[in-house]
Amino acid sequence: MNNAAQKIAQEKEKFKNNVMLSTSKFKQILYDKEHISEMPVSLQNRMAVDSTKPERGPWVITLQQHVYLPFMEYCSNSELRENVWFAYNTRASLKDEHLSNSAIIEEIRFQRKDQAMLLGFKSFAEMSMETKMAGSIDNVLSMIASLKVKSIPAAQKELSALQEFAIARGFDRTLESWDVAYWRRKQKNATYKVDDEELRQYFPLPKVLNGLFQLCNELFGIKVKPADGVAEVWDKDVQFYEVYDENSKHIASFYLDPYCRPSEKMSGSWVESARNRSDACDSLPLAYLVCNLAPPVLNNPALMSFEEVRILFHEFGHALQHMLTTMPYSDVAGLSNVEWDAIEICSTFMENWIYDRQTMNYISSHVDSGACLPDDTLENLRKVRRHLAGYDMSKQLYLSDVDLQLYSSKEFWLDMQRRKWAEYLTLPIYKKDAHLCAFTHIFSDEYPAAYYSYKWSEMLSSDIFSAFQEVDLTDRIAVAAVGKRFRDTFLSLGGGCHPGEVFRRFRGRDPSPDALLKTYALH
Repeated sequence: MNNAAQKIAQEKEKFKNNVMLSTSKFKQILYDKEHISEMPVSLQNRMAVDSTKPERGPWVITLQQHVYLPFMEYCSNSELRENVWFAYNTRASLKDEHLSNSAIIEEIRFQRKDQAMLLGFKSFAEMSMETKMAGSIDNVLSMIASLKVKSIPAAQKELSALQEFAIARGFDRTLESWDVAYWRRKQKNATYKVDDEELRQYFPLPKVLNGLFQLCNELFGIKVKPADGVAEVWDKDVQFYEVYDENSKHIASFYLDPYCRPSEKMSGSWVESARNRSDACDSLPLAYLVCNLAPPVLNNPALMSFEEVRILFHEFGHALQHMLTTMPYSDVAGLSNVEWDAIEICSTFMENWIYDRQTMNYISSHVDSGACLPDDTLENLRKVRRHLAGYDMSKQLYLSDVDLQLYSSKEFWLDMQRRKWAEYLTLPIYKKDAHLCAFTHIFSDEYPAAYYSYKWSEMLSSDIFSAFQEVDLTDRIAVAAVGKRFRDTFLSLGGGCHPGEVFRRFRGRDPSPDALLKTYALH
């Protein structure tokens, strides 16, 4: 058992390093201004050899996420997109035998199966289910099947409509995988007319925070109060807050580190536990909430994109589960000991509220006029959420299924990739495509035989939010009653109760995919 664990650790490290090296190896230089004509200035800055004169070029394309993803959205040249797409989807593949992950994938699969069999399981996937809410491979496959039957026909219609949209604007080819992001952006902007920079003017950080805290007071009966000066901070912009219950009792605290500091702080947003609740040690929960927003300029407040607002709500969902726990023992308090496929439930649940009219009134205020986000803009944001939802869901279901099958069978990974792709995805897969060679989630990170967890959590969070919708979101007294039930179950019980039981206590039944399908208009 120790030998298998040691071997897996070594192979995981090799896998991750090969992905990192092959990602950094690719560079393509652009000299033609026409190729960057549609790109936002922020992307031009990232790509420019001389960032002080981004408009002059040349510009360097890399496979780093912060360049690759927006490049695929904004590059107007299909041949360029194709070249970069193939480079990205052949990272750590057989095209470079010194960095290939092909044999490493098979070794990781073998060692994990060996590990599982030593413990009496037929496969690693079966062993994985022992520590998951889903409980069995069959339960996961049942969820996948119920979503697949709706998402694949929807994806086919979406891609057909996208093809027609592209043709009407002069595109004379059949859409390929490298074309989707570009034409998707064009179609979204033309159909819904949502301007990201204009939206940003409605979300000053102080307003969003106050609105988020107001919502939590309404739903869960808590009060979040600034407590600057109570605790020492590591940067002048870090804020400290204390959380009080409905009886004005101090129950938790958290630090908010809102702004980016590139030289000393990782990118992204996250929540970490500084201290768990423990009645034996007389300690209250303490959390770190970390974001990477652009800092305010002069006397103006920091302005958030709508995506940054979504991420803040998501991360605060994690923080709430950590801080509002009533479990007396630190090992099961808050986020501790929560099953991996249930860890995203509270965070994903909180995201739903940014599409609620009343909540939007709380969190939006135009930086100049003070006006709330208009109704028609909010409705367009709801539609944008559903844009190409079938296509997106089909891709997630494909990855979830292929992950489980890789850890349940002996079939060679490349053969399985091609077979499963054909089951789920409308666009063709190419012979050189080896995207699983860079699928770090399931080979070197924390999601082996568990990638389905993202969709599982989303299914449950949609079902939970539908309980609020059923009492009518405009009836805030009824909404508060459901909020109390959510606090007394999901936010209270942490890892002290199986999430299946927690869900049944809240909803009175087992979870259903219906609400998730309705959220994305796939029902």
